[in-house]
Amino acid sequence: MAGTGEPNKFLPSEVLGSAKVAAESAQTTVGKQSEKVGTAAGEAKKTVVEHVDRAADHVHSKPEEPPKSEEGGVLDGVKKAVGGLFK
Repeated sequence: MAGTGEPNKFLPSEVLGSAKVAAESAQTTVGKQSEKVGTAAGEAKKTVVEHVDRAADHVHSKPEEPPKSEEGGVLDGVKKAVGGLFK
């Protein structure tokens, strides 16, 4: 056949067998890739949910008020330091 100008001739069973092997290989590859994509998507979703939860907690949390001193702050300290000058 080679060099005679005739096209290669395959039996239908050979063609079908090769097609079946190729289809099974493609299906296996696609299945593995789909599994990887699914796993990655699940991890990404989990990360996004964690960040959204943290952001929501931050937005809804009350800011802490600074502790009040018993002495009344800076102005009271100045008044005590200068004594009766302003009376």
